Amino acid sequence: MEQPKIVPLATLLKLVATGLTINAHMHIFICMNETPETNQPRKQRVTIFLDSVVIEHFKEKSGERGYQTLINEALRNAIETEDLLTLVRATIREEFKRQRSLKPAA
Repeated sequence: MEQPKIVPLATLLKLVATGLTINAHMHIFICMNETPETNQPRKQRVTIFLDSVVIEHFKEKSGERGYQTLINEALRNAIETEDLLTLVRATIREEFKRQRSLKPAA
């Protein structure tokens, strides 16, 4: 039996637009979260052990969205905050250096 070919959704839509007919014998797997530049999935399945209180916290907050989505968002926010803090720290250091260089020597 032939292995199924996995293609990005955009590629599948182009094939259908050019005349590909989908029949009952075809198995189609679509990755909705592909990165356009690389056609690689944006998300990757991992196994991670978290404290029970962490899981419960996110489950309580999640409602309809799903607690794993909230955990992912929290991790993304941590990365963005870290990047922002790095930028702010670098800017402050540069400003301090500039201010020191403007002070006349005593």
